Amino acid sequence: MAARIAAAFRGANPSARFDGTGACFLEMGGGEASTIRGDFYADPPAVELTIPSQAQLEEKVRFERERLQRWFGA
Repeated sequence: MAARIAAAFRGANPSARFDGTGACFLEMGGGEASTIRGDFYADPPAVELTIPSQAQLEEKVRFERERLQRWFGA
């Protein structure tokens, strides 16, 4: 987690914690993707997987482009 790394560089005690909730894209092939989201620390994990679609693949590509631009100016 970036906040913990930044705190360590400042010599501070890292206090930020990841609570296990999140989401990611899962490319399915055939021009489609799904989204998996939920609480990955739950036992068993409490997650939902959306129905694959072309629209989600387009969202995945848009998300990737935005991050690359923000992080690297690419």
